[in-house]
Amino acid sequence: MIKLSIVILNKNGRQYLKGCLSSIFNQTGRRQIEVILSDNKSSDGSIKYVKNKFKKVRIIEQEEDVGFAEGYNCGMRLAKGDWILILNSNTQLRENFIKNLFNYIEYVPEKVGMLAPEIRYFGTEKIYSRGLALGKLRLPYDIKDDVKEAEIFCPVECAAIYKKEMLEDTKMEFEYFDSDYYVREFDFDLGERANDTDWKCLPAWSCVVYKIKEKNKPKIDYDYFADRNRFWTLYKNNTPWEIFAGFPRIFSIQFGSLFYFAAKGKFKTVVKSKFDAVIGLGKMKIKKELINEKRFE
Repeated sequence: MIKLSIVILNKNGRQYLKGCLSSIFNQTGRRQIEVILSDNKSSDGSIKYVKNKFKKVRIIEQEEDVGFAEGYNCGMRLAKGDWILILNSNTQLRENFIKNLFNYIEYVPEKVGMLAPEIRYFGTEKIYSRGLALGKLRLPYDIKDDVKEAEIFCPVECAAIYKKEMLEDTKMEFEYFDSDYYVREFDFDLGERANDTDWKCLPAWSCVVYKIKEKNKPKIDYDYFADRNRFWTLYKNNTPWEIFAGFPRIFSIQFGSLFYFAAKGKFKTVVKSKFDAVIGLGKMKIKKELINEKRFE
């Protein structure tokens, strides 16, 4: 029986794979796990390296770069474990991560569908994130070491633990994460759907993941995707009445982002993100209907 499926997302992360996979296969209690590598059309020899050095890893080779959200989806669809740990390839598990996790999940309440491990920067022990909490405008922020009592809303996608039952309960047809997001905010979007259907998130801070700062980050305009996808998340996960009642908050978020990105010299980026968000509302309307069917069933 497989208790835990580990899904690793990779895109030209050959330099990190040895550390990532070794940290998994050196764990105690790994007999009840499976490891899946979802590769977004790498060109750096990642696939060949894993096939030669880590033969127990199941590899999914995408024919094109499908993005972070759908890349994870491809791995999670094939996962057989009761729980799924998703990881970026530039991460490593600390010793006893799996042992601590297995001990912990034995006692979690039935309606807990998300666990947030503690993520630290590799080599410094400085905390990157302990999960996402909600601010005053319901905007997500990373819980750091100086915020200990915040209620955790959901885990962060670079190292997140999900119950497979929760994923099946909240999915939109065949999607756990919204594939249209490509990158950014899809973890928070799933958190919204999960919380709206009474699934909760707990801390699993005895399970520590190290995040390595990437030397050559992909050329992606993260600000564009974050702003566009936040608009879609607001639209999809709120009823018309909730949008009306929360209009001052939504107005503050949307227009506040204009000034924020303008100050960063990215005014054109934020205008494009909002334009594309509106253009994409037709697709989001279909997904909103799927979400509401489960939310109000």
